[in-house]
Parts: sequence; structure tokens; C-alpha cells
Amino acid sequence: MSNKIIFVILTIFVSFSIALAGPTLPNEIDSEFTQYPVSTVIHTIESGEMVQAILFCENSSIENVFDYYKKKASQAGWDVTMEVKNPDTYQLMIEKNGRDGMIAVADENGEISVVLSISE
Repeated sequence: MSNKIIFVILTIFVSFSIALAGPTLPNEIDSEFTQYPVSTVIHTIESGEMVQAILFCENSSIENVFDYYKKKASQAGWDVTMEVKNPDTYQLMIEKNGRDGMIAVADENGEISVVLSISE
């Protein structure tokens, strides 16, 4: 087999393996509040000084997920600057050492999603 064919096969294999693994919680977020059990990271964004992750939480309630992240933020030393609870969306605005953060938990027809965001 030529080196080009081997390279193409390895590239396809690595790309497929990465696609199967999916995104993971960025270290900047994971070090502040760990990932909710039985959740899946579906998208991450790292842009300039802002890091964001979007998660889907299986078999969970908006209250349990929100309480989990509120407790984790408090344990990590974040101060709550605003808390909003609507029937289908709970949101925390937080700050720590000059950084701002946001935790938003939404319930759309029983499907729970979370947006975690930290910016400098």
C-alpha cells in the first residue's frame, strides 16, 4: 500500500473516532462546575475571552439541574448577581474575580438543556 493510501485511511479513522467521541466540556467550565450526571455536551464555543457549552440532560427535571449548577457555582466561589425563574427557563448570572458567568436551564416539552458560559 502506498503512503498516500495509508495516510487517507488513518485520516478517515481519526476523523470518525473524533466524531463518535463528540464534544466535551471545556476545561475552563469543567474546573468551575462539573458536568451534570447523565448529561451530554452537544456543542461548545470558545471565542476570544468567552467559553460556552450547551448540554442535554436526560431523565432530569429543570429544578434538579438548576439546583445542581447553583450549588456547584457556590462551592466554586461564584457570587450570584441575578436569578430568574420562569416556568420553562431558570437562569443565574454569576461573577467571580472579575469574570462573568451564566447558567441557563431550559425545559422544552420535558427535554432539559443547559447553557454554561464564562467570560473574562
